[in-house]
Amino acid sequence: MQLINVALGGNLVPHMTGHRAVPQLGDPFVETTLSTTSPALREVAAGMRVRCTHHQAIDRLGEGLRMVARAADGVIEAVVHESEPVTGVQFHAEHPAVPEQLRSLLLRLIGQVQARHGGERIAS
Repeated sequence: MQLINVALGGNLVPHMTGHRAVPQLGDPFVETTLSTTSPALREVAAGMRVRCTHHQAIDRLGEGLRMVARAADGVIEAVVHESEPVTGVQFHAEHPAVPEQLRSLLLRLIGQVQARHGGERIAS
């Protein structure tokens, strides 16, 4: 998500605290609840407890990006592009404690590509 944002002209908060645990104490992931007012990512993350481990975050959104999910402290955790089939997440949907999130995210991405290609089935 950070790379997408910068590539589209946005910028990052270069260093922040609160979204990464101290690795020496074990699991570097912290848990937060996401909120969204957009249906774009509701099936993936709205109201879910997600795992994060990052020290940078989006400051100013890149051109064409729209924030679709925030952490409890206001940090942007997911974006979508207004006209392209692009979804970016900062939370870790692949974390083993939340397997349903990765499946939901992958299904969303497949759906974006299929919609872009007129409903054509994408090989899985």
